[in-house]
Amino acid sequence: MRIGACKIMAGTTSWADRSLVRDGSFYPSRNLNARDRLAYYASRLPLTEVATTYRFPPTPEVARRWVGATPDGFTMDIQAWSLFSGAPTWPESLWPDLVPEIKPSRREGAKLYRHRLPEAVLDECWERFRHALGPLSAAGRLGAVTVRYPSWFRPGASAYRDLAELSVRLEGFAVAVEVTNHRWFEGDNCEQLWAFLENLGLGYVCTDGPGRRRPVAATSAKAFVRFPGRRQWAQDQDRPRGPAQDARLDDGPVDGPVDGP
Repeated sequence: MRIGACKIMAGTTSWADRSLVRDGSFYPSRNLNARDRLAYYASRLPLTEVATTYRFPPTPEVARRWVGATPDGFTMDIQAWSLFSGAPTWPESLWPDLVPEIKPSRREGAKLYRHRLPEAVLDECWERFRHALGPLSAAGRLGAVTVRYPSWFRPGASAYRDLAELSVRLEGFAVAVEVTNHRWFEGDNCEQLWAFLENLGLGYVCTDGPGRRRPVAATSAKAFVRFPGRRQWAQDQDRPRGPAQDARLDDGPVDGPVDGP
């Protein structure tokens, strides 16, 4: 709907959330295939946020399928891959041809972390992520890339350097930042964050829900408000899921992870 010159759009994070597919009556059938499910969703709501890209980076092929299943004017926000925000990342989500570029000692452990990757590998990851968004952007489907930072990401010089890097890494795309550490909302920290994001043209994701009521502000031409509901959403997002669990989070017209093993 429109209020004055503002256009307001509402949608869900994941069009294949269990509350919609298994536990609800939103879809005419629980047996729709992935493409038909997205097409039906897009005929009813104008906006969605793709959640599986937090755990597995998208591919151009999948992005083209999303475009083919949705009408002109439909908007898709894309969650940035967890690696980019410094969150623990599943090794299986890294492109196989990049694995040999990582020192064997850095491959140990259950998760990958950004600081353990060679700079050249991280640059290539960013470039491939941008390339994968190309079909959505060219078709006018791409809304914003939402970057959700883990709970330990708190105010400080290094945090502001990371935020400033987004405007370079994702130049040309609308970007929105979501912070979860409580220190961002203490004292003047929130105002400083808003001013910094506004100066860079980055959006701010406001969060409103049980136990998560936060200050509201718009720092870019697009404003973002998230209503996470009553599940342990924040904890769940900070903890990456395994491939089997991702396969149940069918966000796109493919079965399984966006770009799994």
